[in-house]
Amino acid sequence: MVWATRTVCKSVVSAGYLNQGQMLAAANSYRLGCSKNGGVIFWEIDDQQRVHTGKIMYYQSDCHRDKSHNPTWVHTLMNSQLPANYELQHCLFGLHLLF
Repeated sequence: MVWATRTVCKSVVSAGYLNQGQMLAAANSYRLGCSKNGGVIFWEIDDQQRVHTGKIMYYQSDCHRDKSHNPTWVHTLMNSQLPANYELQHCLFGLHLLF
């Protein structure tokens, strides 16, 4: 797990929302990631383990969203690297856990 994700995880544990084991299990199960500038990436992974996109959200040390950073999408940041015929098809967050 990368720095920002660890920081968010520590905040969740210290706030008493989850214990350390529960937080690590959740972060690993949902495959949380981290952006270059410290946002947490919530990946959209389908039932065939294909990544559709990821939503990047920012958090403060008290586990609340950092509203000074707008959420963004990975596919938007990668737009210049995607094929011209790329068409986003969202899937439910956590779908990969159902199968």
